[in-house]
Amino acid sequence: MTHLTAVAAAKDTHHSPDLVFAAGLLLVVWIGVELAFIKAYSWFHPTYLTAAVAVLGLAWLMDRAGSRPAGRVSDEDDHAAQSRATARAGC
Repeated sequence: MTHLTAVAAAKDTHHSPDLVFAAGLLLVVWIGVELAFIKAYSWFHPTYLTAAVAVLGLAWLMDRAGSRPAGRVSDEDDHAAQSRATARAGC
């Protein structure tokens, strides 16, 4: 899951923040279930829990920054550009 998330974040797709958040949340749930079932404690648990919280924070920052692929325009911008082009062409 985290490898797919890393690829999605590198490509900066529209769904990248959601995928990164899902990966962080999955890691938190995984650690919680693991602790509940094995009832053993390792120094790995707080380490990976810290990593999961960092991933969740990065997902929040990506979402807040409005992560959108560079060079792409929204549908409204695309429609406005087409309207201007049509007006200039005199159609």
